[in-house]
Amino acid sequence: MPGVHTRIGLVTLLLTAANTAQEDVGSRLQHTAWRTREVAVGVQWRQAQLPELFGGPQHLSVLRIDLRAGAATLRVTAPERGLEPTSALATRHGSVAAVNGGFFAKDGSADDLLLVDGALRNPAGSRLGASLAVHQGRVALADTAEIARTLTDPPDPSLTGALAAGPWLVRDGKVVCKPDGPRHPRTAVGERDGELVFLTVDGRTPPAFGMTLHELAQTMLALGCRAAFNLDGGGSTTMWVRSLGGVVNCPCDDKVFDPAGERAIGNAILVLGQAIWTLDEDAATLAPADAFAAVRDAACLDGDCAIAEHGGSAVFDLASAQVERARVEVFTRRGDKLAWSLAGREGVLTARATGWCVLDEFALPSDVDHKITLRSERAFVVDAVRAVQLVD
Repeated sequence: MPGVHTRIGLVTLLLTAANTAQEDVGSRLQHTAWRTREVAVGVQWRQAQLPELFGGPQHLSVLRIDLRAGAATLRVTAPERGLEPTSALATRHGSVAAVNGGFFAKDGSADDLLLVDGALRNPAGSRLGASLAVHQGRVALADTAEIARTLTDPPDPSLTGALAAGPWLVRDGKVVCKPDGPRHPRTAVGERDGELVFLTVDGRTPPAFGMTLHELAQTMLALGCRAAFNLDGGGSTTMWVRSLGGVVNCPCDDKVFDPAGERAIGNAILVLGQAIWTLDEDAATLAPADAFAAVRDAACLDGDCAIAEHGGSAVFDLASAQVERARVEVFTRRGDKLAWSLAGREGVLTARATGWCVLDEFALPSDVDHKITLRSERAFVVDAVRAVQLVD
């Protein structure tokens, strides 16, 4: 039966090609230099510019939210009427991060299921097959029809937010969308090992090629997602992070590769929690300046630091951390001995390990000096400081 063998051979060839392509995407992402920050307790942000992926340059931004820790929660939101930028929605609700949500009409109404703070804004239809649902802090990705059933007969009171989008990109660890279509900016959401993953892919500018849905699916799979679906994209694609100063990707509505091209949208997904502001050594004022040398060191944050062999001082200004109360931490190496002063208080720390060393908790109202000074009489390694928001 040569016809059967030919078909089997063709299927084998296609599966082999698909697996090879997926391995290549995973390898490229693994060997890319990502800029990484913990932007809130349990929330990590990563960003990379890849010179070539899927035939052109790609600019990727990722949020990974540890749902197991319970420190960060999600909220579905929308303007009271009309359209509003992701950044405005995120700021008004005190979010630590946000991405754009599902599809919408020109008047802001959702194209399919939308539940905001327990109130049904738009009932489930048959157009969009994938939904994100928030059950009093727990998050699930499921078929829209399944989520719709929890709203009736009888309604689930724990369901506080939901929005529909699609199509599904990955299910049970396999790509499930067609391998064709145009390239555009994209936003996606996925699940992996107790984490929720948001990805934005910029496009429509020379440094950002954009992706097809199939390429987006391959990327979500390479990021470890067992399930993932597409959110609204194109000019709507936006990622906002409070402690990084606002929009962190390059929305394309202004046709320029910068963060300024944000579009007003119909709904968004917010991340709530304790924001973390991090200042690396290049943000410090060093004295005496000529005593410090830049050094590459894998043990340090971002793999570099500044060292003065015979001591000195470093001043970091935490004014960007717009928070009333914070836990202040210093990235140190084992054996570092530093004197510090902040907000009228001072002390001495000796690092017992490499990593973040807690100074103390501080009240930092607007009328208090937010500058933290670190000093040492011996070899002084300056790396980074951060302020972790404290909430009542």
